[in-house]
Amino acid sequence: MQLPISYNLYPILLVLFIFGACIGSFLNALNYRVVKGKSFLGRSFCPHCKKKLSAGELIPILSYLVQKGHCTKCKKPISPRYPLVELATALGFVAVGLKVYFDMPTNQLLAHDSLYLTSYILNILILVSVFIGVAAADLSWGIIPDLLVFPAVGFNFLFRVFDIAYPNTQAYFALQNAGGLGPYLLKSGYLTKIIQTDLYQFGFALLLGAGIAGFFLALIYFTRGRAMGLGDVKLGFLIGLALGFPAGLIALFLAFLTGASASVILIMLGKKRFGETVPFGPFLSLGALAGLFFGPSLLNSYLNLFK
Repeated sequence: MQLPISYNLYPILLVLFIFGACIGSFLNALNYRVVKGKSFLGRSFCPHCKKKLSAGELIPILSYLVQKGHCTKCKKPISPRYPLVELATALGFVAVGLKVYFDMPTNQLLAHDSLYLTSYILNILILVSVFIGVAAADLSWGIIPDLLVFPAVGFNFLFRVFDIAYPNTQAYFALQNAGGLGPYLLKSGYLTKIIQTDLYQFGFALLLGAGIAGFFLALIYFTRGRAMGLGDVKLGFLIGLALGFPAGLIALFLAFLTGASASVILIMLGKKRFGETVPFGPFLSLGALAGLFFGPSLLNSYLNLFK
């Protein structure tokens, strides 16, 4: 059952939009400095005239509109990539807020445990940021920064461990201190079976990530590196680990479907020749975001086609 959006949610969504736009601005700066080999210290600057940007010129989205897409000093155009990444990240963060809101009725920990809620939201926000940042970097410069993917893999691994240990520890003490059937359920192995199921799901997510990475490595080997790069391998592992089954496979299917469709369209429009490569990171990221937010719904819609 879908809930009507509470009026109390709108201020939270506004904060998430602003915060997401700021993170998008950070992603732009990080990608540029990684690609150009620049230091991460120091203020942002115009890539053309090297003018250091003032605080007013660093306001996400708004600065670009006020300056009409041009540097205030050299008047050269600013790439629309910057406001688009900021807007995409802002909308992605709003989508996270809505996802958590609609997930609460089916997850009591989200509704009543602030520690779990915080870690859950932080994990999804990191994934959304990384997928958008990767898409922007690969589309603009043809690279997938390790500086985005590796920390996301590490944090998501820790979250998956926490997601098993914390709820089951809470359940253990609740059953131990409860009267009636509580102690009996503990002795019967009820909680042990739940933990085993969680561990199986975690292990399968690791295997899925390894399987996607291995599949991509095989494609690189048989196509002699023309199909994709090692950055796609690392991103594929993250997608498998973070989304698990079946959302990870849905993300992979959508990535190949949209990637192939875009390639055909570009060839028909004369933008690409047959055999030329198209960055695959944006399509992997798009598939991952679709799987993250709509995985079960997409799977049910697909299965209904065969009924």
